[in-house]
Amino acid sequence: MRTDQHLPTVGRVRSRTLAAAKALMPALGIAAGFTALSLLNLWDNAPPALHALIFIAALVVGAISVLHALRALIAPSPRRALHWAWYLTLPPLLIIGSFAAGDDWQRRLTVGFRPGLLFAPPPMEIEATATPPAYTRQPVIRLKIPSDGNVIALPVDSRIEVRASGARFAPLLAWGSESVLLRPEKPGVFAIEGEVRRDGDVRVTFAGRTLAGWRFKVVEDAPPKVALAAAPTVTARGSLRLHVEASDDYGIDYAAIRLRRVDGGEEALIDLPIYGAKQVEEIIYRDLRTHAFAGAQVTLQVVAVDGRTQEGVSEPLPFQLPQRRFKNAVAQSLAAIRETIRDGSIEDLEQATRRLAAVSESAAVHADVTVQLGVRTAYQRLRSGVDEQGRQDIINLLWDLALRAEDGALSQTETQLHDAIENLKIALKKGMEPAKTEAAMQELASAFEAYGRARSRRLGGALGDRENFDWVAVQRFLSRLADVMTAGDAVAAVAQLSDLEAGLEERGALMLSAIAYRRFLVANYARRLLDDVAREQRQLLSRSVEPASGDGAAGDQAALREVITGVIEQLDRAGVDNIESLRRAKAAMDDALRQLAAGEAKEAAMSQAQALTALDVAGKALAAVPSPLATAPDGRLHDPLGRPLPPLPGTGVDNEVGRGKP
Repeated sequence: MRTDQHLPTVGRVRSRTLAAAKALMPALGIAAGFTALSLLNLWDNAPPALHALIFIAALVVGAISVLHALRALIAPSPRRALHWAWYLTLPPLLIIGSFAAGDDWQRRLTVGFRPGLLFAPPPMEIEATATPPAYTRQPVIRLKIPSDGNVIALPVDSRIEVRASGARFAPLLAWGSESVLLRPEKPGVFAIEGEVRRDGDVRVTFAGRTLAGWRFKVVEDAPPKVALAAAPTVTARGSLRLHVEASDDYGIDYAAIRLRRVDGGEEALIDLPIYGAKQVEEIIYRDLRTHAFAGAQVTLQVVAVDGRTQEGVSEPLPFQLPQRRFKNAVAQSLAAIRETIRDGSIEDLEQATRRLAAVSESAAVHADVTVQLGVRTAYQRLRSGVDEQGRQDIINLLWDLALRAEDGALSQTETQLHDAIENLKIALKKGMEPAKTEAAMQELASAFEAYGRARSRRLGGALGDRENFDWVAVQRFLSRLADVMTAGDAVAAVAQLSDLEAGLEERGALMLSAIAYRRFLVANYARRLLDDVAREQRQLLSRSVEPASGDGAAGDQAALREVITGVIEQLDRAGVDNIESLRRAKAAMDDALRQLAAGEAKEAAMSQAQALTALDVAGKALAAVPSPLATAPDGRLHDPLGRPLPPLPGTGVDNEVGRGKP
């Protein structure tokens, strides 16, 4: 065994230093290799146990190398051969690692030399939120740290945001085998946001140690469901009535009627006022008499679309759309010309132009200056040539002129009233700010006033403005509606508007008429009173058949005749027609009264039987007096305008309600 004892002292020191350096080279090599691996970001996704094991092994090998170096300094040791080729690969590896790390070199070295299994992570505060997509209308979820272990259900397309503050180095957001570094937001704050696309665990880690973690379940969004609860019908006004049932797990974003012509396959969509509701069961009205498909045989479906544009459709139903039939000759001509312009060829347009010229010169159109000027305008525009938009403008103008020729401003203001009701319902359903809701409310009040004026001008005649349109009831309705809206009860306000809309669609003329309401109320009270009179009359008839029990019968008969006389007077004042049967009942009672006074009980019984028959006919006639309600009362206390409905406890036919004053 060779030693360095034969060397001089200086040579011996030099020899031992060189030997110690050689013994230290493995430690330096391992340190350089570990550093290079750290700079190359090997440890971010490595298993924490493997990272810690390699780190410990490197420390042990390094410690052994240091011990060998110390021993070489103290005592002679045999020379060791170095494999320089291995060591020469380390400098390029370090250079590559430095370029790869860039500005992240400090964090990577910290992670490499502080394995999470062995060292506590640097201090930082973690905050995290989960944001469901906007279409779900769900609030932001603040994620618990530490997690309670429960699975967090998130709608598909949800996003999570993680923020680390007070941190020197950024942590990782890891899911499955993937991970991404939080990005710097400002000094000491790192954040990241991303979409949760599948079930699984999401963790915030540093050097392999979990700082926070959650388990997510992605809930798929089901497409909406929609159906018609009943077959479509046409209202008395001429609107399409649909009873729609629809549902979606997060709410319906859009709904429409899909119409497809049977004859030509053309298709059209008509928007429906369904916004954001998860569950809808609603009766919806649509006036399609101005639509290009009016009067056509179509296939009808209701379409519902959710926030992810998923579509649900109802079963297709064959249906013939309503069509307005005009009675006025000018209106009929304008409507026919309108159809020609909409569907006709170039030759048809020329024919329509000539027909418009003829209508504009006719004596009938001169009765209304507005209609005359409108027809001339349409003629001049059509003669000068129009594009597709110009054609549509003329089509709309001719429809408005036809309505005006038919009934003045009545139909147009009626349409505006229905539009105002729908606009206010939409504002309430969407939860618009008070300013917009108030504007919609004002629009409704103005539309009611315009319609009432047009109705009074059109139907006034011998009846007063008060009789044709119940202004007091309308004003009270608007006042109650405003109170409900001020209280914040949008659901109740929408229900009142829907009730009003149904009444206007089915019995608008009756519902808004003060005199029609008065007739119905008086007739209903009279019918109930006749039931009592008929019962008393039957008892009198029984007493007449048995003369022994007929004492006082003449007085009782006279009392019943007075009741009938009062009822006839009230019905006459209310304008109730078809009460001749009541007059016959009164005449029969007069006969019975004379016969009872003369002691002719058997003859009186025949007259009383005739009175009973007439009372029965009168009761049926009074029951047929039109109600201001579109449907059966079903125990209702008030009509859509809020006016009281019979029976009215303790109410006589001469009270304020009986005179049409709600």
